[in-house]
Amino acid sequence: MAISLDEIKAIKVFSRAHSSTEVKAQKDFVKIYLKKEEKLLEERQKTNNVYFVLEGKVSIFKLTEGGQKKIIYLLGKGEMINDDIFGRDSSSVSCEAFEDSIILSINIKNLKALMEKDFIFTTEVLSSISTKMRRLYRQLKNTVATRIDRKVAIKLWKLAKEYGVEVEEGTLIDLNLTINFLAEMLGHPRENISKAMKHLEEQGLIVNKSKKIIVDCEKLIKFHKGM
Repeated sequence: MAISLDEIKAIKVFSRAHSSTEVKAQKDFVKIYLKKEEKLLEERQKTNNVYFVLEGKVSIFKLTEGGQKKIIYLLGKGEMINDDIFGRDSSSVSCEAFEDSIILSINIKNLKALMEKDFIFTTEVLSSISTKMRRLYRQLKNTVATRIDRKVAIKLWKLAKEYGVEVEEGTLIDLNLTINFLAEMLGHPRENISKAMKHLEEQGLIVNKSKKIIVDCEKLIKFHKGM
């Protein structure tokens, strides 16, 4: 299926790209349709392509030695998926659809050719990679000597900032969040996350309604900081 220039412009790294870069990318990109929980990439899988989220959301994860998922990122519309591909020919992470999604794929050689001819586009690619690195550093900071309920609180706060919709009771996290998914994001057993969620609800920080979570962002951040 043909890819429009508007779809190219919806990809964040193309936000300031030269028009000729967009036109060339339009010819190089291929669409991939994923169903919920369908895998796009496996860890250590050989690939020559770089992927971007056009519609929907995908989760980026690694498997522990025990075979448990540890979700690193939840990526939405316009985001680059496997920027780790630069300098190697295999993926260091796995990726699957969090919901029905449309992905744009481009060969790494074609992407590098675009970067060579458009410096501003190159800076946007580097900025995307840098943003992910900062997110990863914050995740590492929050794993050090922090109570589980406070880890859950800050994760919900971040999800509310990224996917929140203001409603009468607070901020609705507009995702179908499950305890299992939160456990995979935080790297803790489901039972521990369930207890932490119940504690946050008892404290009046969240309202949990059938996979939809409403939070009080101000109270969550204060709880996380121990205020």
